[in-house]
Amino acid sequence: KVVPLVTILILNAIKDGVEDYRRHKSDRMENERATLLAKRAEGNSANTKVKRWCDVQVGNMIVVKKDEYVPADMVLVASSHPEGQVYVETANVDGETNLKTKQAPEPLVRLVGTHEKPEDACESAGRLRGRIECEGPNEFLYSFVGTMHVRTQEIIPQSEKLPLDETSIALRGVKIKNVQWALGVAVYTGKETKIMMNNKGKKGRKMSH
Repeated sequence: KVVPLVTILILNAIKDGVEDYRRHKSDRMENERATLLAKRAEGNSANTKVKRWCDVQVGNMIVVKKDEYVPADMVLVASSHPEGQVYVETANVDGETNLKTKQAPEPLVRLVGTHEKPEDACESAGRLRGRIECEGPNEFLYSFVGTMHVRTQEIIPQSEKLPLDETSIALRGVKIKNVQWALGVAVYTGKETKIMMNNKGKKGRKMSH
């Protein structure tokens, strides 16, 4: 009976090692994916630059186009939808195939304005100043609590305090659907994103390509 037990332990160790290798390989491939970050316009230069997922930092403004995956947990700022709505496919996050609706805060959509091109939205959003206060990184996929303080660049700026909840955030790994683009501000990145924290201690996952 000792031999079969040892054999089972060895097989389990090999299985865990293979799963760890696959997970790390998947994470490396995912981190090398490209995404668009907004930047301040300089002369006639473009308003976006290409960066790897692993280079995205908290506070970066991210542009995600239709059928692309979101590289970090981001609070929505605007989208090609005139009311700032964004539809996301969450199969890689929670296994559900039905689309979910996300919504940029209405006052923020009003400040940024309606734009056909994401570059124009980036330029408009770049004129705003503000900060986001939110809960610390956690594994809860269906909850988010925060506040955005935003103001325009005026001589006497007036700040607006906007409440944020789970409908205001698009999580890393979800796919943008039914809108041409979405613009958001990264609040959790890398290992501090909800999906990565939720997967701690779990078996490796596979992201669709």
